[in-house]
Amino acid sequence: MMKEIKVAARWWASQLKKHKLSAKQIKTFEKELQKHLFNKYKGHWYNHEPLKGHAYRSILYDDQNRAVDEVLLESARAAKISDFVDLLLLTSGLIMWVDPGQVSIKIFIYPIVQDIYVSLPDDMLSNVQPQQTQAVAALVY
Repeated sequence: MMKEIKVAARWWASQLKKHKLSAKQIKTFEKELQKHLFNKYKGHWYNHEPLKGHAYRSILYDDQNRAVDEVLLESARAAKISDFVDLLLLTSGLIMWVDPGQVSIKIFIYPIVQDIYVSLPDDMLSNVQPQQTQAVAALVY
């Protein structure tokens, strides 16, 4: 769970790096988001059933409708980022899913879901042939 949370928090923090914020603000935001996500996902993380709790573990950022997930807003407040919603302005918004072994995003204006992190279970990796190793390594963050 922690790997997926770190990947998610790092991705959101990377979106803030495009703006004139201090390194301390960005790092605080990232650490606070990790903390909030961990607390939210406790008891809602099912390694053997990754889709169970899938909607609960989503993170919404919809700037057009001003609907922003509370974990993002709380993390921004802790980092003293006052104009968080206006600062990001990510196209028409997006949704991120943080699931066991996978972190993905869907930008509202595009029809596809993009994986930003995929971890294959050990039993799947043991069945990989040597010539497939390079392709598998490209999938794993």
